[in-house]
Amino acid sequence: MQMSPEDSARLRRLWDELPNEECNGCDACGEKCAGDIAMTHWEFEQARSFLALRGGPARPPETPARGAFGPPCRFRDDIAGRCRIYPVRPLICRLFGLVEWLPCPLGRWGVRVPDGIEIMRWYAELGPRTYEHWLSASVKNVHTET
Repeated sequence: MQMSPEDSARLRRLWDELPNEECNGCDACGEKCAGDIAMTHWEFEQARSFLALRGGPARPPETPARGAFGPPCRFRDDIAGRCRIYPVRPLICRLFGLVEWLPCPLGRWGVRVPDGIEIMRWYAELGPRTYEHWLSASVKNVHTET
């Protein structure tokens, strides 16, 4: 789904304005990095480019489901306790620890984005899809263009 220039500018502005400090490495929130994370096509391109520069594509998680949150996100590195695409993570991941429904388990951050629900409603209208969806669509486009 193609974003309007206004929506594209707003998403980029949110990326720039949301606090982007890396956590202290405690990884208390790591178990919530689970399932297929929805992202816009622009965010997919950011993730794909970042992974290409870092030496490889995102791979499906090899670890089994854990707890109530299911299998880990494909970008989760459980060994290192980190996100493999942290600098270019999608909006929902950027909101973690900053909104009331995704609090920091240690209380390190307070609610710093009070309009998070409005942001997520707007974001849902952009038609975010999973990395797998966008990857599959890009492969189909390559085959159609040749």
